Amino acid sequence: MTTKFAKRFLKSKDGVAAIEFALVAPLILTLFLGSVILSLLFRDAKTAERATSVISDVISRKTTVDGAYLNQCYILFQSMVNRPASAIKFRISSVKKSASGLKVDWSYAVSWQQLATADLASRTFPMISDNDSFVVIESSVQPSPLSGFLNLPIGNYENTATERPRFTAAVTKTN
Repeated sequence: MTTKFAKRFLKSKDGVAAIEFALVAPLILTLFLGSVILSLLFRDAKTAERATSVISDVISRKTTVDGAYLNQCYILFQSMVNRPASAIKFRISSVKKSASGLKVDWSYAVSWQQLATADLASRTFPMISDNDSFVVIESSVQPSPLSGFLNLPIGNYENTATERPRFTAAVTKTN
């Protein structure tokens, strides 16, 4: 009786689909979750880049700014990237070019040190004529916690945008 049962068991095709599914399902699930996490990372990176660009455009349209206005720009940036303040570094600076080189007129920073003239030597900026200026917006945003799901070292979304003031030679900062 046992040999008859063994022969029937070995010839049976019942449950083959369930075994195939059990073998393939982890791979399909891993690929699906990986693509979801990757698309969220791309979305967050693009959002941080777009938010940096929007703030640079907003600042370039002003002739003068003050600390309260710059703080409102930071709050706008934070709401656009939808990340807590602890996950954001943000800096707005006005840089002027003279015959002797680039010089920082003013800088506003949150969770970062203010941009110094000495820091400009190692950076690449657009070419402008003497006595002209541009606004530099820099941001660093940590990825959302979901990207840490796989414990991968993701890094931060680092963005820099430069804009020339539209209605004045330089955006001035008042207190």
